[in-house]
Amino acid sequence: MQVATFVEIVNDLWFTSQILELKKQLTNDYQKELMGLFLIEQSTIVVHEMIKLFGVDEKSGNYIDGTVIDLAKYTKRMRKSLLKKSSSGRSHTKLRSTLQIDLTNDDYDLTVMVDRDDIIYDIIYIHANAPENFENNDRLVSQPPILLYFILNEVFKVPGEKLFLDHVNKMFSKEIFRKLIDELDSQEFTNFPKSSQDIFNLDATSSDISFLLTHYRRVFTICRISEYFKAQNLKIGKLKLSFDRYMTKVYSVAIVLIGNDCLTQEINYANEFSDLISQKLEPTFFSQNREMRNNIHYKEITNFDELAIKSLRSQQEVYFEEFLFFAREKMKFKQNEYDDFFKWAVDFIHKNGITREHFNDNRQKYYRMYIASLAKK
Repeated sequence: MQVATFVEIVNDLWFTSQILELKKQLTNDYQKELMGLFLIEQSTIVVHEMIKLFGVDEKSGNYIDGTVIDLAKYTKRMRKSLLKKSSSGRSHTKLRSTLQIDLTNDDYDLTVMVDRDDIIYDIIYIHANAPENFENNDRLVSQPPILLYFILNEVFKVPGEKLFLDHVNKMFSKEIFRKLIDELDSQEFTNFPKSSQDIFNLDATSSDISFLLTHYRRVFTICRISEYFKAQNLKIGKLKLSFDRYMTKVYSVAIVLIGNDCLTQEINYANEFSDLISQKLEPTFFSQNREMRNNIHYKEITNFDELAIKSLRSQQEVYFEEFLFFAREKMKFKQNEYDDFFKWAVDFIHKNGITREHFNDNRQKYYRMYIASLAKK
């Protein structure tokens, strides 16, 4: 097996595991969810490719160290759902709001997070094709550290778990990371259940909305992860690990996914974005980005030196900035009288221990109570 393959594997496993460790440090549920979404995607790719590379016993699920897992078929299904399906023709589904109220109005299919200036920060949206299996997701996300320790122990003959945890503990003890964790835990945003009809233009099709929401959340999340960690490099013996290389590949996967939707020429917003972005980047960008993306397949790795990574990453950041700007131009937020009622309802349900079903059955009664509470202010 190529040395470059081992370097790529360890690089992916190390930084995916490191992000998992940061997630464990957080108490803010939203930030933990954001990192969780990132980790599910990255773990899906890494574990699937590791199984392909080392083989798996289809009956027992045994691989590498003999650990029995039943994730081979699950990762294959997850990978297909997350990385293969187009937004074309996909209808967005009604969601249960993170406000924990089963809204009776089918139009409320999004949860919008806004900052203190009512600027859209994030939009929570889960499309109908995403497999939901929380137990398997937890087991999937736990695999990168297991695989990392095995490779460090067996291949590089170093105490993998101790080496990794010593590094992480040293890193998290630094003031910059303690400040980061405190900042993430203290960020304040307000959630609003909203209709996509309120957020997007009336001429937006279901495919347009699915295109923006699916890719916006992925791009937004990657940008946050990139900001949290910044550039990090370390050496294990002669093995050089690079967070820049790791994130450049993460960026490349997201860009190829957007590009796949653009290539269908069936999504109006995708076509519009494709015309815009093609004028902003060098002609060679897309082929180079595809080469980087193809490094998710460990059997054959294309080497990029530091200068090539820096050049590619700078253009990827332009791509991301343009996409986020494009998406936000297509979205708008405006409060209405029911937004504050739904926020009041969440507090009321939690404080009084009533069920959501009871609340919905007596909605008019509780709405009158809400109006009465405003008069007392």
